[in-house]
Amino acid sequence: MIMQNEYDHFIQVLKSFGSAKWLNGYFDTLKRLLTALNIQNEDERLAMNVTKDLQLNTNIGQRWISRPYGYNLVGLILPLKAKEKTLRCSLQGYFKRMKMPEAKWVLYDLKPGAALPPLLYTAWQQTCTTELKRTVKSGFRKYHSSLFYDTVVHDELRNEILEEAFAKTKQQVI
Repeated sequence: MIMQNEYDHFIQVLKSFGSAKWLNGYFDTLKRLLTALNIQNEDERLAMNVTKDLQLNTNIGQRWISRPYGYNLVGLILPLKAKEKTLRCSLQGYFKRMKMPEAKWVLYDLKPGAALPPLLYTAWQQTCTTELKRTVKSGFRKYHSSLFYDTVVHDELRNEILEEAFAKTKQQVI
């Protein structure tokens, strides 16, 4: 059951991104990944968090796999071998285990309504698959938001929520 204050906070977070069209495209990207990896809401390896500081974090295990940074920018986990220049993204840092880099954290400029380019999506999906295989339970699972997950994977609910979040700005959802 979703508490009203959780719902209201989620709406507030969505509004902070400023664009229903951009969020809809971002959610489509997440839905594609979750579907491809067959990750269900109950999967303890997944944590989709709506934070107090207005962030939408998606984790597999201990690592972020995706996080939007305001309008157009999205952070993604990629393999070490990924070439940022080729994928048109910028390196932000590394995920390390015992001081050894294992994956990269990059920023990508995701235009409203656009999908990730095929090479970037494939690299992202492969890295997420690797994280999924070695994870038993996300340490962030206790903060998991079923509302966030359901908004991503259920188009009808997503449209209703985005419509509510952006009703005052009269921004088109699709």
